[in-house]
Amino acid sequence: MGHTRSGRTQKYYTSITYRFIRREKGWYVNATVERKTPKAGTSNLNGLIGIDINAGFLAICEIDRFGNPIKNWSIKVPMYSRRKEQVTASMSDAIKEILKYAILVQKDVMIEKLNFSKKKTQLREKGAAYARMLSGFTYSNFHQLIEAKAKKAGVRIKQVNPAYTSQIGQMKFMARYGLSSHSAAACVIARRGYHLKVEKPRYDTILSLPPNFNKQQSNLSNWRTITAHIKKQYSFKDKIELLKADR
Repeated sequence: MGHTRSGRTQKYYTSITYRFIRREKGWYVNATVERKTPKAGTSNLNGLIGIDINAGFLAICEIDRFGNPIKNWSIKVPMYSRRKEQVTASMSDAIKEILKYAILVQKDVMIEKLNFSKKKTQLREKGAAYARMLSGFTYSNFHQLIEAKAKKAGVRIKQVNPAYTSQIGQMKFMARYGLSSHSAAACVIARRGYHLKVEKPRYDTILSLPPNFNKQQSNLSNWRTITAHIKKQYSFKDKIELLKADR
């Protein structure tokens, strides 16, 4: 039952598909109905929201239409020593909270393209035990949950290239805007939704640069070289402390 534009009561009909399944304990009936997907109520006109998934929490950063971070926060998603159902429930609640905010500010949400092996490599920088907290199930489940829930909520989701988002965020945005390393990565993820040119590396950084560094190469190639070199030279904690002081 619904209403027309003029306010009159009107009956609407939809098809229902029934499927009868016989199992050991008896017969089961599955009923499937069509559900209209709401039109997207978000856009990229006034900024975007980026999400960086980590072991134990999600880091979120909102940017304006110029790519500048204007808000950042994190939501805990307990993962250690928890059943898959518990992690899924916590992840689902966190995603609902983010989508609710996206609808409020009418901004599309950016996430990394699914690449679990690269994500584990990033997390392993903080320690093997930390990396083990994020399982392949949780990582892929995040993508499945947010895509499904966003579709129902009318929030547009876009997957972006995850290459060097952590390193770029740490060296370009963390100290500059007072962000955590994870919020800085979420900022880069959000900015990629605007297809901005890959950020130019900082050559005046307090961190040592690779010997025979070629500044004439592409920015992406230079970030690859810098990231590999820094991982060999610094622990994650030392790198972050140095970069926080390098304003």
